[in-house]
Amino acid sequence: MNTDTFVLDVSAVLTYIAGEQGSDRLEQLLVGQKDSTSPALLMDCISLSEVYSVVRREVSEEKANQVLALVKNWDIKFIPVDEVIALLAVRIQSISSISSVDAYSLATAQLFGATLVTTNPQLRRIEDWTKILWLAGPQTDQN
Repeated sequence: MNTDTFVLDVSAVLTYIAGEQGSDRLEQLLVGQKDSTSPALLMDCISLSEVYSVVRREVSEEKANQVLALVKNWDIKFIPVDEVIALLAVRIQSISSISSVDAYSLATAQLFGATLVTTNPQLRRIEDWTKILWLAGPQTDQN
């Protein structure tokens, strides 16, 4: 794919769901999906399951089901984790100190030549590994 492709990570989705600073930037990407020339949005299935897990743990199962339904209705492509993504994620995690879920998001972005969409400050460590769209924080002025 190309630079008009974005991979949403867990923090990006949770920021949007909570209406936190930066959710408007993700809203622009989501609204843009109605335009045929808009960028493609992707999310790996491991990250989708982590969104569900976080909301279920921190709020409730009912809210987690609502969030899952909402996200699955977005015009994004959910990428199944196959052997290629899994092994790339393991390699990334073995040479960095990011979480396994973040490693899957990064692996998906790398595999598709996409920009990773995040608010996770832990990912500052890997900024030179892939292009990152920061939804919130001081980095947003740089992108």
